[in-house]
Amino acid sequence: MEPAVIKMIEVIAVDAIKILGPAVIAALATYKATKAQYDAKLQELTKGHEFKAREHLFDYYKERQGKLSKSHEELSNILGQVLGFSAVTNDVTLGDCLHDLANTFFGIARLYHGQAPFEISTTLRDFESKGIQEEPEYEKLNFYLHMVNSITPSNDRAEFEKVVFSLLEVYSFLERCNQVLLENEMKGLFNKYVEST
Repeated sequence: MEPAVIKMIEVIAVDAIKILGPAVIAALATYKATKAQYDAKLQELTKGHEFKAREHLFDYYKERQGKLSKSHEELSNILGQVLGFSAVTNDVTLGDCLHDLANTFFGIARLYHGQAPFEISTTLRDFESKGIQEEPEYEKLNFYLHMVNSITPSNDRAEFEKVVFSLLEVYSFLERCNQVLLENEMKGLFNKYVEST
């Protein structure tokens, strides 16, 4: 190779290094800074979404607590009416109107009886998904699930009252279990923030 060509290649290579070197270093620094910003933003979004998800779950348990309370209140009201109805009609032969009223009470109790296994199973599933099966409520829920499945509502007033009392007990306990789930969710929602301070 001719010395002039070699000299020209050296000059071009040195000039290229002088021009491209800082550009490569700047590009590398820009890449690292952008990646760090991206990772920080991704972590921020992840925490924000996790908080929102936990917040929605917390709201769900609060709503469920309200529904369970309402069911318990309605069931208590029905029981009071049934007991009063039983006392009044104990010695009286039922007319068509009273017979229809009795059937209405029996139907409402059957509705709550039919809904109870689903409510208990849902609560059991929630305990399992939270990993809190060691709570004493979990074992008692399984007992109530078997109990409710073994109950058959009848039109006999004495048996009917037993069923309603059992359902009252179950719905009261479901409120308690939902409270445990709500407290567990609150702990999970705020633990990170309390521990970091």
